[in-house]
Amino acid sequence: MKYLITTIAAVLVVGCGESQQSAPSSGTSPVDPPAEAASKDLALKKELTAIVEKLVEDFNTADPVKYKSYFHMPHAKVSKTQVEWMDDENSPLVNFEKLRDSGWIKSTVNEIEVIYATEDKGLVRLNFSRINKDEEVIVTTDGIYTFTKINGKWGIAVLFVGAKDLPLN
Repeated sequence: MKYLITTIAAVLVVGCGESQQSAPSSGTSPVDPPAEAASKDLALKKELTAIVEKLVEDFNTADPVKYKSYFHMPHAKVSKTQVEWMDDENSPLVNFEKLRDSGWIKSTVNEIEVIYATEDKGLVRLNFSRINKDEEVIVTTDGIYTFTKINGKWGIAVLFVGAKDLPLN
């Protein structure tokens, strides 16, 4: 009896293994959906990080047109206790003269964290410092950017700035 059970088990294991037919190969390897999603997520995070790095680089040129190109119009700005609705295409978003009067010569990135990213929305935290001519830190704070992709272009829909009295306009 023991021999019969062992033989039946062996036939089932070998038989099942040989009876399965693999799908015809199309020349591509099967895709692991979780791995594909993780890869897409990483690509989106890299894309948003690169945008924020370039935003800071362009901010440091003190060119209001370059800086404004990162924003959708209209957009919301939260830098005080009330929400400002920014919808004037002709008005600069930053008064760079006032910013220079505060001692600013450049901003530096301390950390960029992509909190959330999909194909058309993203939430990014930028920790940055404003630096004076002596390379001293004037202020360090966070900016939280809500990005949306409209007509294939990423743009800032909401800007939140953590520091009080951070001169922008």
